[in-house]
Amino acid sequence: MEFREVVKEEEIKREDVRDLFRELRRLAEEVYSNLGAGFPEEIYQKALQIEMRNAGIRFQREVHIEIFYKGVPLGFDRPDFVIRPFSNPKLNLSVPVIVELKTVKSLNDKHRTQVKTYLRSIPHASDGELRDCKHAILINFPDSSKSDIEMLLIEASEV
Repeated sequence: MEFREVVKEEEIKREDVRDLFRELRRLAEEVYSNLGAGFPEEIYQKALQIEMRNAGIRFQREVHIEIFYKGVPLGFDRPDFVIRPFSNPKLNLSVPVIVELKTVKSLNDKHRTQVKTYLRSIPHASDGELRDCKHAILINFPDSSKSDIEMLLIEASEV
């Protein structure tokens, strides 16, 4: 499995994922402008959850993704959100997308790797709809008010 990282929304291949990325940026900026810097990740998760619900985005919190080794289950991992396919007057999404939040100075390789492990585990998910997930969005609410929100899309492709 190969991964491609995208920061600019115009470089996102799928139009529906690009629209979601744009909407999540808008919602994250709303959260950050109201809360400001310095809160724990869980506070931003709860605030973003409110904004997504108000925007009509279909999601679940901390869905369990099973990890396997040579066909043997080892345990579970849990991304912050799984956005489920949905359609509303403003936005449509035809594939699931993982959303992971951070509250750090800046996103680094550890954060990227965490999201990539989610995407590598997805093909084994017992949830059939979730197996179609090939995109994850990392959102960082920086721990300093001198920084802007960071967003990164990681796209998985079978090689």
